[in-house]
Amino acid sequence: MKITAPVAALFLLLVPALASAFSARDYRTTFDTHRSEVLACANGTTGSFVLRMHVMPDGSTEAAQVESADSDAIRAAGACVVTRLANWRFARSSSGAFPRYRLDFTSDAFTIRRLPYRAP
Repeated sequence: MKITAPVAALFLLLVPALASAFSARDYRTTFDTHRSEVLACANGTTGSFVLRMHVMPDGSTEAAQVESADSDAIRAAGACVVTRLANWRFARSSSGAFPRYRLDFTSDAFTIRRLPYRAP
């Protein structure tokens, strides 16, 4: 297969951006750093919510929202996490990202799983 010059040029432009984009591990690390805040928001509530964020290249969050939740109580916990996210910093990247996560809470712990991107 022969790669044309325009395709090769596009590839060279995209690779650095993709290489420095956030990985799921970067996000989980930040959530782990703020684990006590996340658990305080849940305050023993059990269930799951889906969080959508817009992380800027500098690591700040421009927007975050609870996309869905199992119950009103867990939606309130998600809203609390969204409020706290405003003060967090994620790893820097050249392009920023629009990640979605599912947070699952038990009485004293939570797990986080990255979800595929879905347009708002």
